[in-house]
Amino acid sequence: MADSGRRSVIQAFGALAAMPLLSFSTAASAAVRPIRFPTGLVDLTRVLERDLADGATIRVVRRWECEFGSFGAGARVNAR
Repeated sequence: MADSGRRSVIQAFGALAAMPLLSFSTAASAAVRPIRFPTGLVDLTRVLERDLADGATIRVVRRWECEFGSFGAGARVNAR
């Protein structure tokens, strides 16, 4: 194995070894700052536009009416 190849493998193993530490620090910081959900109804909209080969455009609009809330240690979203 070439020296640069070994170095890449060692770096990859180092990154894998650090993964549990990263998830712990993320979980710890989430425990310090509680998540605040929007109150009341929230209107979420997503618009996608694509140009077609003949110069026309297709546009798709999606809308959701959402309500966020706590559910145990997680979250609940009611949407329609």
